Amino acid sequence: EWSATAPPPIDTDEQMRTLLNGILNWESGGFGPNNVPDSILGERARVSQRAIEAARLMGAPTLNTFRRRFTSGYSSFEDMTGGDQATADTLRQLYPGGIEDVELVVGCQVEKCMSGGWALPSTIGQAIVADAFASIRQDRFYTQDWGASSYTAWGFEHAKSTVLADVINRHLGTNSFSVNRLVGLEKLPDWAGPPEWSQVVSFNERGFPILKEDSPGGV
Repeated sequence: EWSATAPPPIDTDEQMRTLLNGILNWESGGFGPNNVPDSILGERARVSQRAIEAARLMGAPTLNTFRRRFTSGYSSFEDMTGGDQATADTLRQLYPGGIEDVELVVGCQVEKCMSGGWALPSTIGQAIVADAFASIRQDRFYTQDWGASSYTAWGFEHAKSTVLADVINRHLGTNSFSVNRLVGLEKLPDWAGPPEWSQVVSFNERGFPILKEDSPGGV
């Protein structure tokens, strides 16, 4: 597993292949309070501390100030954490001035998840979705020029069918190394796919879906 105190070498293509292959086999993490690996909290790394220091140095806005640029701010610590009382109480101790003082870096790490089971912090999730839709709408090669007349017939099919695994294989692939295009699914051979919306009863305080079979009295 990757360590901040002993990072793997990436000086050659083979070392890059080894790193990428390892990444594809790691269990993914997620945003949320108390979820930063110990390896990047140590004295040598201190990633979280340095992120806060850098944000202050650059004059980053508070979480609520940033949110008000495209949505509403949070009204309380409990509102920010989605009812996670322990995290709300910790924030209250760290920011005695109130909810308006919570910094962007900290707030994005501990806030409730975006609705719909995205497992992304609400602010980051909304920003990503807004940016993605804006990029598509404003890029003529995804709108009026999205077709074979602009890309050529070969290029259009190439653009429609290329996935990230293809990009990695074109640059680093060899006879002994390649990323399976279905690598995300082959790691979960028994996975039947995401649940249907009809199976979702509600969402928990962190924004993850609660399915019918997981709820009291569910089927």
